[in-house]
Amino acid sequence: MRINLCIPPGSSLIPYPAVPYLAGTLRRSGHEVGAFDLNIMAFNDTLSILGVEVQGQQLIRNGEVSEGRPSLRFEAFVYEYMLRNIISALMGLGKQERESLSSEISWGLVRNFEAGVGMPDEKLLCALFEKIWMRCNRWLEELARSNDRPIIGFHVISRPGLLWSLWLSREIRRRRSDALIVLGGHCIPGSLLRNHPEVDAVALGEAERTLAELADHFDGTGSWQRRVAGIKYRSTAGEPQLNPEAPPVKDLDTLAPPDYGVLPIDEYPQQRLGFPVLPVVGSRGCTSRCAFCVEWVLGYRTFRWRSAQSVVEEIAGLRRGYGDPLIRFNDSLINANPGRLEAFCGVMMAENPGASWIANARLSETMTPAMLRKMNRAGCIYLSYGLESASPAVQARMKKRIDPETAARVVRDTTNAGIHVHLFLIVGFPGETNDDMRMTKEFLKRNREWIGSISASKFSLLEGSAMALKPGRFGLTVESAEGKYWNNHVASYPEIDRGDERVSELFECWKAVKKPVEFPFAQVLQHI
Repeated sequence: MRINLCIPPGSSLIPYPAVPYLAGTLRRSGHEVGAFDLNIMAFNDTLSILGVEVQGQQLIRNGEVSEGRPSLRFEAFVYEYMLRNIISALMGLGKQERESLSSEISWGLVRNFEAGVGMPDEKLLCALFEKIWMRCNRWLEELARSNDRPIIGFHVISRPGLLWSLWLSREIRRRRSDALIVLGGHCIPGSLLRNHPEVDAVALGEAERTLAELADHFDGTGSWQRRVAGIKYRSTAGEPQLNPEAPPVKDLDTLAPPDYGVLPIDEYPQQRLGFPVLPVVGSRGCTSRCAFCVEWVLGYRTFRWRSAQSVVEEIAGLRRGYGDPLIRFNDSLINANPGRLEAFCGVMMAENPGASWIANARLSETMTPAMLRKMNRAGCIYLSYGLESASPAVQARMKKRIDPETAARVVRDTTNAGIHVHLFLIVGFPGETNDDMRMTKEFLKRNREWIGSISASKFSLLEGSAMALKPGRFGLTVESAEGKYWNNHVASYPEIDRGDERVSELFECWKAVKKPVEFPFAQVLQHI
């Protein structure tokens, strides 16, 4: 059986691991796999329309070589803006739905259009859609010519990605009424099957084995669905049916290695700029239970990790096949299990020296100077820490409980070990006061020598988080309404109008105390 996987526009501009890991498992199960990466093709089409060329490690904008280290951050935001406007028109979104899409990128647009460059006009939007449609039409024609009943799986990680997947599903349905269309990912509302008859099923949770079972059992009779755990499907009577949950994969070493050959790796911007980046997933789940986050829920409320040997062998394979790329761990926390992290570093130094990798980590007491030096010797060059706030009161409300003194010590020791430090910050959190904000700014000032870079975002309520489930505990008033495409949750709290202002305030503070750091890969990683 052939499974056609699609990465819709609105996905990651760094190779994302889900589709390659799915492809590896499906091929091991004996199925043929194809992938249509419309997202990266549409991004490169956007560069062409904007007059941007990539030549070696240089960016040429409208015939002139850009100065400094190459960054496509501006173009990435323009691309996102254009995608959302195009799909809003195609799907006929109402005012509230359009506003919920635009609000997600409003701050980025403000910052990146500050140079005085105008918003893309209708002519540019039409030119991009024409290129996207040409690519889609070729793919749709291939599906239409297929002798077998096609199975199409969409990987959805954003609201724009969901809308593009639904639009493509309608186009597929027009040409192949017998196609089996499945959506998977963490941005799919529970009401999707009820509102969108073009979709046959939704894969819930980890989909490697679910999709393989679906392909094994699919026979077009209408009864195959009941035999596949972990899906929600539409019955022959048209009613959504929920099968038992598929258990999480306990032993991650039993999964097939990812198959990045299904992706047009050479078309990704990092590869084109001479900074190849590929992801590795060394664990699933999270040990933290931050009130604003959903990682704990998405990870089946467990934390599972692969053996050090398995991860090192995968990295070695990527280095052999893709020109020694920078390895980007997509784990929630690289240091959730300190013993496992130390074992991984030991195997890396012994069997795979010379690799470079980056990861997310917790500001924890376990990040000792000795551990950090060992990580650096094993190839770690960049760690992103989720500080969020330097206020103990805000930390307590977030359920993070990171001691500011421990955080400062870890930041200092990380930099002294030769590892770049990036901090994630959240402002406008419910209950955050001016004094709380002052503590965060003072932390940046005191530790500016050891902090390499920061990113700040305003608080947003995530469906499924502890704050969304019990908003009253966090001082939130939430109005919820089921929409055609997603559930709308409007949170009200005193600080809600201060978010953009405080993001700006934090960046102004940072600009005043910190000079830009020249660090290999840093701008490419942060800006794309």
